[in-house]
Amino acid sequence: TVALPLLMDLQVFTPIAVAYLNAFPDVRLDIRSCEGVPKLLKEGIDIALVLGQLPNSSEFAVPLGAVRPIVCASPAYLGKWGRPSTPEDLKAHRAVATNAAGYDAHWHFRCGRSIRSVKPTPALTCTTQRAAIHAATLGLGLIRCMSYEAHDELRRGLLEPVLSAFAGPDVPVQLIYRHGRRAEARVRTFIDFAAPQLRAHPAFQAR
Repeated sequence: TVALPLLMDLQVFTPIAVAYLNAFPDVRLDIRSCEGVPKLLKEGIDIALVLGQLPNSSEFAVPLGAVRPIVCASPAYLGKWGRPSTPEDLKAHRAVATNAAGYDAHWHFRCGRSIRSVKPTPALTCTTQRAAIHAATLGLGLIRCMSYEAHDELRRGLLEPVLSAFAGPDVPVQLIYRHGRRAEARVRTFIDFAAPQLRAHPAFQAR
């Protein structure tokens, strides 16, 4: 059982899971989406891919890389509305947002040594981040997301980052699991197989 942040399956994980199952056909994977750091033992999870600094716990962590918060929009939108050069410019722009749990209505930017928060007025609010990202690719407005959430859209040129000079700090990504070296063989085989591929994935190269 593997727990993942929302959209991680779509953007990063599924091809690696398929390759793992082809290499180990006797193993079955159960993938679950979650927010934050799950309680592995309590929730019956073997492995979790988590973002952010880990609290003190008995779990073992395998570092994978980093992601970061970004603001982006489609080339068509930027061609029509222009590229914002400072967070203040967002007042003259349209935005796409989501009201799903875990997504802040305020957009946070690093301005020198301080953090500036801006609350854009969305032209569209979606129930999922996946729908909001899709609306942004159609030219509706700017969207703030984690870099991995729109990795494929950025790679294909459907979205372009803006305000990169004001981006927040990188967020570490890691796999966590229980029992360390005593972990079950199936857990160890998955970590040994997936960790190198996840580390090499461009979605986890934040810069």
